[in-house]
Amino acid sequence: MRDAGVATLAASPKGLRHSFGVTAFQAKVPPHLVQRWLGHASLRTTRRPIP
Repeated sequence: MRDAGVATLAASPKGLRHSFGVTAFQAKVPPHLVQRWLGHASLRTTRRPIP
């Protein structure tokens, strides 16, 4: 992670997972696919707004 310049929360499994989901949405991946990839039962969880 250090070599890649990834630090703080993003340097954790949770941070990487979140970054993957956000990047998928930014790339216009359909929400139902992101939901499946992240293992969310509800699309509401997947599309939760970022505070």
